[in-house]
Amino acid sequence: MAGAICGATASTIICITTPRCTKPSASRGHARVRFGGDRGKEFEISAGDVVVLPAGTGHQCLSATRDFCVIGAYPPGPKMQITRPTPENHRQALKTIPQVPLPKTDPVLGEDGPLVRLWKR
Repeated sequence: MAGAICGATASTIICITTPRCTKPSASRGHARVRFGGDRGKEFEISAGDVVVLPAGTGHQCLSATRDFCVIGAYPPGPKMQITRPTPENHRQALKTIPQVPLPKTDPVLGEDGPLVRLWKR
């Protein structure tokens, strides 16, 4: 599954607890984002950048240019679950995330990519 979000201005943290990873890619513009929840690390991303996020990684757009557009791709499998960071959602995510299978191939480089063998549970 794939989708695009353009003109991102939302500052709410969201978590996708399934599938195992998402592959957002900036297609135009640039943004300052935070990965890992409200105490996570901040990064500048711009057109051409690709980020692989494990299931349950909170992510937030802190600021973006008006033309910012990100394209997300999700592996086949369970329907994704988008949640907000509440105590109940966190408890549920701790049960759900370990059940999500690892991807069969590296979502960026395919069968020969390093991600699957480097991935740690």
